[in-house]
Amino acid sequence: MEIKYEHTKFLIERFDHYFDSVNNKGAFYIGLNTFIFSGISIGYTSISNNIEKTCIFWLFLISIFSLCILSIIYTLRAITPFMKDNHANDDKVSLIYFGGIAKYELGRFMEKYEGETESSIILDMTRQAHSLAKGLATKFNFLRIAGFCLLSQFVLITIFFMYIIQNITQ
Repeated sequence: MEIKYEHTKFLIERFDHYFDSVNNKGAFYIGLNTFIFSGISIGYTSISNNIEKTCIFWLFLISIFSLCILSIIYTLRAITPFMKDNHANDDKVSLIYFGGIAKYELGRFMEKYEGETESSIILDMTRQAHSLAKGLATKFNFLRIAGFCLLSQFVLITIFFMYIIQNITQ
């Protein structure tokens, strides 16, 4: 039992580290998207009188803004706290997850907590590890989509910048 307990504890701690990683990457993505959004907005106001606004110009501008907004949305979804318990799909409320604990009045929680056995604790931890892993997979998927949008923005910005240089008028 001790090996299972330690292994499950290791998994939960490892997942906590990955949740921190998602939040750090998310903060970086939000900062980068804010910089891009602001840069494009300010850049537009400074060159708007010196460039002909063709369909290609608007297509680039709208595409970059759209990708920026999409990236921000997916990043926000990735960094939104994961608030699901393992009981979301069944009837056993966790005594590890704070949301599960909060469902009980203090007396009932103390009674449930005192009634825990080593095997029920390991089972609860295992179920919680599974729940955390599912949430983490979802968060990383959102972050992957946000990263793809961000990379696409850089490609479009590079092409757009070359387009502006070729079409700017004095």
